[in-house]
Amino acid sequence: MKNGFLIFGLLLFSSHCFAQEQNDDYCQDNLCTFDCGENCTASLNLNTGHFKVEGSGDMTDFGYQKSPWHPYKQSIQSVEISDDITSIGSDFLNTANHVTEVHIPENVTKIGNWAFLDTHLSDVTIPDSVISIRAYAFSTPTLTHIDLPKNLEFLGAAFCQNCKLLDALIIPETVIRMDLLDGYTPFNGSVQKVYCSQVNANLCQEALEKALNHKSDDFLSTYRKISNRFELNGRLYKSFSDMQKNIPVKRIYTIKEANEVSGPVNRVSITYR
Repeated sequence: MKNGFLIFGLLLFSSHCFAQEQNDDYCQDNLCTFDCGENCTASLNLNTGHFKVEGSGDMTDFGYQKSPWHPYKQSIQSVEISDDITSIGSDFLNTANHVTEVHIPENVTKIGNWAFLDTHLSDVTIPDSVISIRAYAFSTPTLTHIDLPKNLEFLGAAFCQNCKLLDALIIPETVIRMDLLDGYTPFNGSVQKVYCSQVNANLCQEALEKALNHKSDDFLSTYRKISNRFELNGRLYKSFSDMQKNIPVKRIYTIKEANEVSGPVNRVSITYR
């Protein structure tokens, strides 16, 4: 019997030591470090919640909730990404729901699957260097505005699926492929209006009708490029970004929707543009 207790105790002790060693692989003295690509590393300060990606090149595309820092995502409060990073890997900040803002560097060309899924972002500007946004990348219920890059070529399925507060999207004329995954298109969600170029209007219409299961006439409008300007609803804009900033807001948020973005409120101030 004593031998049995001794063996059991040794097993418990060795299990504890193994768990401690595993933990030490990532964290020591409240600073966690992770490999996130061939030439880049990530660190998380558990005291401040600051998550920093350093180095260069592409980040690794991890599987769903498989990034090595996934168990620590609830500790992330702020994010810093090196200017030399060229892709945001899959599962990057998936479920890091304390993150309210992020700056995407100008050299990034791809944003991976679930990269910002279920964060707390509300306004996102994506640099024009990005040509590919993968599935579920920005699927977060707090998002109220997103500027898609003017050189975008690929738009993933359900990239903004849970964006219940997002009123409209302007799709760049450079988009040549829209993903269809498990029956989802890029427009599955609650987007109220989609604006597409005359160049890729048919592509948008096909994706919208698959998402809506009916005709897209009430949801789709087109714009056209005239010389270096863009014309939408009879108005000329000097650039694609200028047109994005002036999308008319037609929907009024309910108290419940406003609460999801800013916390409980008693009054809602409405601004028309």
